[in-house]
Amino acid sequence: MHYLKKSGYKYKGELKNNKFYRKGKLIYNNKNIYEDSFVDWYKSGKDKLVFSDGAYYEGHFDKNSICGKSKFNYKDEKNYKGIWKNNIMDGKRIFIWGSNFKYNVE
Repeated sequence: MHYLKKSGYKYKGELKNNKFYRKGKLIYNNKNIYEDSFVDWYKSGKDKLVFSDGAYYEGHFDKNSICGKSKFNYKDEKNYKGIWKNNIMDGKRIFIWGSNFKYNVE
């Protein structure tokens, strides 16, 4: 386990030239956990970010930005499926509340 002194984050995984590389697990001070792919410190690829409250995001990252087709599952059974661009929900998407309600946005 590597400890990042300035941030207090913990990282377990591969390093290349002293940077996060390929597969790894980053644990933030607030207990959020990012697990999967890194390229030169950046979250990159199709990955998962689990929040300390139980919510989680599954989808694509590009240089730490959430992008592309993804889903976000809130802790209270609300779900979002759709497109993200630069960390913002963008374009066609579906919001789902439990098993009874769906809302499509074009």
